[in-house]
Amino acid sequence: MVEIVVPKIQSKWIALFIDGIFWKKVNKQLFIRHLGSPLMRQEFAAIEEKVAKETSIQLLAKRSYLSSMLERKLKSKGLGEQAIRQAIAFCQEKGYLNDFAESKRLIEREERKGRGAKAIAFALQQRGMVVSYQMMSELERREINALKEWQQKYSKKLASLSSQKKITFLLRRGYAMETILQLQNS
Repeated sequence: MVEIVVPKIQSKWIALFIDGIFWKKVNKQLFIRHLGSPLMRQEFAAIEEKVAKETSIQLLAKRSYLSSMLERKLKSKGLGEQAIRQAIAFCQEKGYLNDFAESKRLIEREERKGRGAKAIAFALQQRGMVVSYQMMSELERREINALKEWQQKYSKKLASLSSQKKITFLLRRGYAMETILQLQNS
């Protein structure tokens, strides 16, 4: 039997106890309308899964997420691992969550900002994606074209810089030294 204890002080968490022993804490805002009387552990698991799905849909309605980012967000709200996995699977099945499309959008956005392959790979890793060797080689292949476009767009700004400063500037933006030298020599 799961016993629900709502703290008397203002708190955003509700404590759950099983046979008088603390089990876990859950987000008060998410669970308050679902929890009433004491209930069984299986009943709570079903409620937690429902709350995880609702929360996922609400978050995805505001903006798109990678599945790893959504998982972190749901964990921060105190939801259980099983409920999170089921909610993510549900969202992927319904087409609300698409890691491939989201990573593609992220790569394109970073390229528009003038970032190189290393900077893009770092941005993907920061968001919880694993950057494979194949993905990195594709980014490096596209890097020379992206650098040419970006150099044409900001030719006046780059023309005023010395060769050393130009190289340093582009290295800081995540471009490989070979790509920069290849572009300078052509």
